Amino acid sequence: MKSILLIDDDQFVTTLYKAKLQSEGFTVDAAHSGNEALEKLGQNRPDAIVLDLNMPGISGVELLKAIRDVPLWRHIPVIVFSSGYIRTLVDEATRLGVYKFFAKAQCPPKMLISEIKDLLSREPTIASFLAADAAAIPEDLTADDLPTLLAMFTSSEDPATLHSVLQKIYKASRSHVTRALEANDGTVQGQLGHALEKLIEDLYAHPEHVTESTKQTLAAGLQKLVRVEEEKSKPALESEMALKGLLRSLEE
Repeated sequence: MKSILLIDDDQFVTTLYKAKLQSEGFTVDAAHSGNEALEKLGQNRPDAIVLDLNMPGISGVELLKAIRDVPLWRHIPVIVFSSGYIRTLVDEATRLGVYKFFAKAQCPPKMLISEIKDLLSREPTIASFLAADAAAIPEDLTADDLPTLLAMFTSSEDPATLHSVLQKIYKASRSHVTRALEANDGTVQGQLGHALEKLIEDLYAHPEHVTESTKQTLAAGLQKLVRVEEEKSKPALESEMALKGLLRSLEE
């Protein structure tokens, strides 16, 4: 079930739209100030944010800046839903990254709900996240760095560290995963490549899915994929069986 965080100082608006969105099957929380929104975000990462720009105290733009500065929140899609527009605020919000802008007077609940459904049907991929964060990722990462990165990933409990290391794991393993994806889907390597890419994307987009089990499965899968690819030959029966076991783990 997808979750939405409504941020608006007008409690009538949040009450109305919360009820409408819940009736459509969304999990909805509301915050009535910038500080309350930051507190709510710290408790639970929503799938999307609906934000009013015109709020007392911390403005919508200031809040958006704070959200974009936190790695775990940076890619949460934001819809601006505001009663009035000041050109400078709109320009700044656009620069920070907003999915769409809507004026409250011109956007009835049915329209906003339709836009949220459309937004959340577009599942983000790690490739788009990497493109946005390319400057923060070293260019020279290779499979040689995977043992160190995987050790960091499996031992860390800090969400921000896990998020950052997962980016680097994706970059370091990309050539091997790509070659596996280019293999015939009927081969175990090809299936494992697809399953690993799907797992990485899921863990990146949904940090709450990172568990000890998924950490170990990802590490084992990537290590095996790299070894098989580097052998430059068809894996022996023992390796084939090991790959099938990993594939079953990834599909559970």
